[in-house]
Amino acid sequence: MARLGLAGLCAALVIAAGGCQHCGASGGTGATPPTGSEAASGAGAAPTLSAASAASAAPADPASVSPGEEADVSNGRGRSAIEELLKEARRGGGREVAFVVPGEDEVKRHAALVAALARRGMGAQAPAAEVLAREVAGVGEKPLPGGEGGALLGNGIEVRAVAGRHDLLAIVEAPDRRRGAGAILLRLGPARPVLVEAPHTFYDGGTLPIAIAAFEGLRARALLINTVHRYASIGHKAPADEEMGGSDSDVAHAPSSHFLGAHEALLEVEPQLLTVQLHGFKDASAPGVDMVVSASRTKLKIGPVAEVLRTHLAPAVVRAFPDEIDRLGGTTNAQAAVSRRRGAPFLHVEMSRALRDRLEKEASPLVEGLRACLPEGRAP
Repeated sequence: MARLGLAGLCAALVIAAGGCQHCGASGGTGATPPTGSEAASGAGAAPTLSAASAASAAPADPASVSPGEEADVSNGRGRSAIEELLKEARRGGGREVAFVVPGEDEVKRHAALVAALARRGMGAQAPAAEVLAREVAGVGEKPLPGGEGGALLGNGIEVRAVAGRHDLLAIVEAPDRRRGAGAILLRLGPARPVLVEAPHTFYDGGTLPIAIAAFEGLRARALLINTVHRYASIGHKAPADEEMGGSDSDVAHAPSSHFLGAHEALLEVEPQLLTVQLHGFKDASAPGVDMVVSASRTKLKIGPVAEVLRTHLAPAVVRAFPDEIDRLGGTTNAQAAVSRRRGAPFLHVEMSRALRDRLEKEASPLVEGLRACLPEGRAP
């Protein structure tokens, strides 16, 4: 297994800082500079990562999964480490963690880090996750070429290997620096060019386990989730029109977030990455309907997707926006807007409470349906 040299990763991070030209724009539009509370929490600072926190993977064992290998995800095996890591990443996010609007520079640096790690983790010769995590820690402790120091690695972000999974790298907030920056899993080595997102895991019950199942079942390139409640910034009360946003912590609609910056960074690395973003809706929003799928005005042909999912999810009622239903189309979605501008496909999936309950117990009908209608190719 090839090991990336420290110099190579340094170069990648420096290239990412200037090469991901749209990341700053995506995170900076309408962004506010760090506030006093943000500065106090260290969100605007650039601390380094310790090798101990970054390389937190369990020792290698014969049952662990290496880049390019298939994980055994039947009956939940192979997913428990992911579930535990994301449980910790979301701890307190329902009510306790206060959301902090990130500054433009913070989002830009976060996006550059995500892009650099995604680039270095692609291909059949990608290093094991714990190796890459240790190298990131090493970069964080030394000045980068050009005098940037640890700027790209700060902001209270940690890079970890998922225990027992040499193919999965996690980008998460440090436990004592949580403020809603989200969590990212990157699959190292060959992967299906799909990005799975769950931006409302506290508000849209069931979307987190369904997203994990889709990420694993599809062998998708990345998984993005939120780590604070959708309405944390407005007293946990939903606005009159939820599709229009109105909450800074609603990462599916906010003009500036780590989540949005990471989304665009991943598209910078894989321009045709297909996003599958999972949501839940109140039954009263679409009576008699179980799922609404939409391309959110991107180039994805939604009709064939709806037909395939209709077959796999029967007897669930699946409707395609806008031809078969005129609501829940994700037309104001922030990530969809980035994908649309970049010419990348986007699949917005809304699910009823009953369907989420069903898929939370057994997600294979959805996963198999997505396998049948999404790209088969794996990025080199």
